[in-house]
Parts: sequence; C-alpha cells; structure tokens
Amino acid sequence: MRANARRGARWLAGVWAVAVVPAAVVMAGPAQAAPAQAPAPFTYSTVAWTHSAVIVASVNSAGDLYYWWQPDGSTTWNQELVATGQYEGSVPSIAWTGSTVIIADSDSGGQVDYYYYQFAGTRTWHEQPVAAAPENS
Repeated sequence: MRANARRGARWLAGVWAVAVVPAAVVMAGPAQAAPAQAPAPFTYSTVAWTHSAVIVASVNSAGDLYYWWQPDGSTTWNQELVATGQYEGSVPSIAWTGSTVIIADSDSGGQVDYYYYQFAGTRTWHEQPVAAAPENS
C-alpha cells in the first residue's frame, strides 16, 4: 500500500508541474519588441545585466548607436538613441558600474568614445573622447 501511495504522490506532483509551468509561461507572455523607430538592420550589439535590468547597445547600418533596457519582470523594451551616424561598422561595449551604464565605441575616424548615463539624474548621454587616431602630417 505504501508503494501505491508513493506512486500516487509522484503522479500528483507530475500533474501539478504540467499544469503550473504552462500557466506561468502564458501569464508572463512573450517579450515585446523594441519600438519600430530604430532603423534596422543592426549589425553589431552587446548585452549586459544590471541586477535589475537587461541592457543592450547596438549599432545600425547608418552608424547610429542605440541603447535598450528591459527591467526584470517587464515585457517592454525601452529605447534611446545615444549618437547618430558616427559608428558604422563598429562593435559597441556595454557595462554596468552599480550606478551608471557605460557604453564605449570607436567612431569611423578611429576615435574611441565613452558614453555614460546616470540613472539617478537626467536622461542625457554624455560623450567623452578617450583616444583619438593620430593625425597624418
């Protein structure tokens, strides 16, 4: 009799898992795509995790640098244009410092640029050149 009781408990646990997991997936729903304002195609992108959001930096074929974030538990992507027309064919890097999103990229002239965004302040991206390509004399 005990063997049957154990089998029944395992069967009940299996039925519960089969019922609950699909329900959780249906309730969460699929992630929503970013707004259609960003012109594709995007050739290079990078991703990081802030412990509360997924963050992505990407460059499109026009050389525009974009930033997206999706808070944990959300299905909505938020999008920002960081810089326009200077990063064609480049590969951005993105990181989180604990309070600031950092994006680094090199522009078409060979200059390395560093962007940072302060969550606890404005929504303004600040550009700081790090290194420039040597000038030809």
